[in-house]
Amino acid sequence: MSNVSSMAELISTKIIVSGKVQGVWFRAFTREFALKLGIEGNVRNKDDGTVQIVARAKPRDLDEFIEGLKKGPTHAVVDRLDIDIVKLDSSLKGFKIIR
Repeated sequence: MSNVSSMAELISTKIIVSGKVQGVWFRAFTREFALKLGIEGNVRNKDDGTVQIVARAKPRDLDEFIEGLKKGPTHAVVDRLDIDIVKLDSSLKGFKIIR
């Protein structure tokens, strides 16, 4: 399979997670889960108390990722996920926590 066809199967999303999601290991949970699923991207805390995730993967892997994010780590309380499809970012490598 060529890189062109494999890139065509990928989508990029920006996800904003609202709730009790800062100070509860949410970023570490997100990174570990993303790496397990082979998802590339990054996660960061935002000043408004939400967490922002940029993720690139195959649609079925993103679906599983999103389902896991709805639960989050043990002490998190996820109230809402706002999910937008964004322009495919081919520069994403691995999955990083941005501080």
